[in-house]
Amino acid sequence: MRVKICGITKVEQGIAIARLGAQALGFICVRASPRYVSPETIRLIVEPLPANIDRIGVFANTTIENLCQVVAASNLSGVQLHGDETAEYCDRLREFLPTIEIIKALRVKTPETLDIANIYAVHVDTLLLDAYHPEQLGGTGKTLDWQILAEFRPKCPWLLAGGLRPDNVLNAIGSFADNNFSGIDLSSGVEISPGDKDLTKVAHLSQFPIPNSQFPIPNSQFPIPNSQFPIPNSQFPMTNELALLAHRVSIAFLTMPDRTDWLVAAMLVVTYSAIGLPIGFWSGFLQIDVQTSRRTILGVTVGCLLSPGITEEIFFRVLMLPHKQENASVLMLWFWGCVSLALFVVYHPLNGLTFYPVGRETFLNPVFLLLAALLGAMCALAYLQSGSLWPPVAIHWLAVTVWLLILGGYRRLYG
Repeated sequence: MRVKICGITKVEQGIAIARLGAQALGFICVRASPRYVSPETIRLIVEPLPANIDRIGVFANTTIENLCQVVAASNLSGVQLHGDETAEYCDRLREFLPTIEIIKALRVKTPETLDIANIYAVHVDTLLLDAYHPEQLGGTGKTLDWQILAEFRPKCPWLLAGGLRPDNVLNAIGSFADNNFSGIDLSSGVEISPGDKDLTKVAHLSQFPIPNSQFPIPNSQFPIPNSQFPIPNSQFPMTNELALLAHRVSIAFLTMPDRTDWLVAAMLVVTYSAIGLPIGFWSGFLQIDVQTSRRTILGVTVGCLLSPGITEEIFFRVLMLPHKQENASVLMLWFWGCVSLALFVVYHPLNGLTFYPVGRETFLNPVFLLLAALLGAMCALAYLQSGSLWPPVAIHWLAVTVWLLILGGYRRLYG
């Protein structure tokens, strides 16, 4: 019995669901869906998975060219066609993707839909029968009329979807036998909200004797609701975390900010200035002291781009904050945002006490620490908005450069 959990959007949830025993993970590749997930995020989820976990992309009325590009970029092992694709489309897709499983989904409104399903059965690897909805392609939570399927015996395996939940899967499975029924597909029935899976509900599947399923998982520590903690003796390699960090750095470098991202960054600079400058001048920490030496100006301008600009933003923002493509929950964004900001502030006095004693007095100054915290918050917001390294680097570089060359920072540090 095949268990497929569809509509996954979060990296940690996808990996946890696979650990819980699901044989197939489904990813919505339809941009209009609230469960849409980018190819980059799909690849991040599936890369550490064992080869026996099916990775299914769900498409609707897209071109074969686009579908093949997403399959390659996401490292998918199967595609699920949920639109108006014809049998001829399926045959042509098979020519382009000969080793990829093709699943054709049909929304069953009347028994006549099953006649159409039988036509598709000789053109695809697997059928999926879902409940009909006039406006939505799937994930509606609406239950299919199982009585319609009593005599359904296609020539290929088929999956049942539509309103399945841990409390009704046994009834669903018990309704079909000896008719090529091969598994179940759950989405909204194991969700907190669209795209946010409830791991407790997924874990409840382990309470049921699903034939030939990987549930239950021996010695598993689940259910742990929405846990991100690793499972001891897991089949997943311990390099998952390193792969995640490497992916974050790579995508942050390669993501180019658009006009909106730069506009947000500019607004954050204005906000930082409006708050920080009055505090700095009122406390006496800031004072006009313009550096005129060309050598000093060049050294500061170039040096601050590399450090602290790029280096500190990579460590405190890119590595520590979930990238926007990871679709992390608001709670996780707040948690890691607070952790990274606290470490960013503490880092400065520690640096002054150890590796950079010339800055000890400045880095222990309460006003400096307040301004550093404000700067860290602005950089974090710029990164979370853009998903790119460059807006927070620009903000950080500009703030430090202006402080050193115009607002007395150079004299404070170097006399």
